[in-house]
Amino acid sequence: MARWNILHEAYLFSVGISVALFISLALAIWLAWRSGPPHMVIWRWVKFVSAGLSIVSIILLLVAYDQFVRSTIVDAQGEEKKLMPIKLQFALAGLMAETCSNQPRSQNCEELKTKTGEYLYALGFNSTKEYEKIEKPNLNGDAKQSFDRTMMDWELYLVDRDTFRPGNALNFYQRVWLFRFAAIVGLLSIVGSVGEAAFQLRQSILQARTKGA
Repeated sequence: MARWNILHEAYLFSVGISVALFISLALAIWLAWRSGPPHMVIWRWVKFVSAGLSIVSIILLLVAYDQFVRSTIVDAQGEEKKLMPIKLQFALAGLMAETCSNQPRSQNCEELKTKTGEYLYALGFNSTKEYEKIEKPNLNGDAKQSFDRTMMDWELYLVDRDTFRPGNALNFYQRVWLFRFAAIVGLLSIVGSVGEAAFQLRQSILQARTKGA
């Protein structure tokens, strides 16, 4: 239901902005066409304000783009935080099951039986401190290589999790309102620029007619 409401609001906003743009453009052109030389200062001010609004609109769009990239990274990092410990838990449990299935009474099997539970506990709490407390098992052969690869993935994940921070990102609704505000400012800028251009065109046409007469 929430997703439907968001999509419905986005559709209504897009339609509303489009309708407002066409109506505003028509009104600006109509006013510009009816204006004369005494209104030139007013239209110059409209052009000046429109240029300022264009700058503001560009800045808002750049901020919105930055927030989009930042939020994408934050969301992806959040998903990774949830999935990586689970993947490593499965990898360790699978390694222990495979080793003990092939060599049920081997040193590798006994070591993995002893240590896997501790690693699974640390992974379950996603804890660096708990991980660092565990003494690494004394393994050899293929089991050691597989275990080292799994632990390397875990250590790289911990380093990335603890050091890579893209900074705070606006939440979804704040990003939506930022885009909306940028669209409204851009609309005003376009309307003002088109209105002033229509005024200049009208005055040029009138001057041409006067010279022709």
